[in-house]
This record gives sequence, C-alpha cells and structure tokens, in this order.
Amino acid sequence: MLGVIDAERESLRQLVPALNVAAVQGVHPSGSTHSVAVDPSNNRVFVPLPANNIFPNCLTGCVAVYGTSGDQR
Repeated sequence: MLGVIDAERESLRQLVPALNVAAVQGVHPSGSTHSVAVDPSNNRVFVPLPANNIFPNCLTGCVAVYGTSGDQR
C-alpha cells in the first residue's frame, strides 16, 4: 500500500493499493511496485508498475501518476 500523508496536518489522507504480480506455477513474478518518486513543485507521485492487465495500456509496464483534485499547480 502507498500511504498519502498530509504533512501540514500530520494526517493520513489516502491509501492507494500497490500492484505485485504474483508468481504463476513457480515462475518468478515479472515485477512489483518497488519505488516512489514525488515532484514537490506539483505534488504528483510517480509509481512504476510491472507489466499487467489490470491498469489500462500497461501490458509492458507503465508509470502510474497520482495527485489530488486540489493540486492545480
């Protein structure tokens, strides 16, 4: 899980599920969500995702971008 913290209010704002691709019949998984980057100028969060068929157009891997509706910068 990715926890989103409001540093000014010192409170948990949101929990975002992270994706881990499970091993199939003993085959090593293709990847897992393992890092997070944040752009402090606009509060966007970038999470690399392994290849999967859960997120649209992510069959070879992708980067999820998270933010809040209040982040208009």
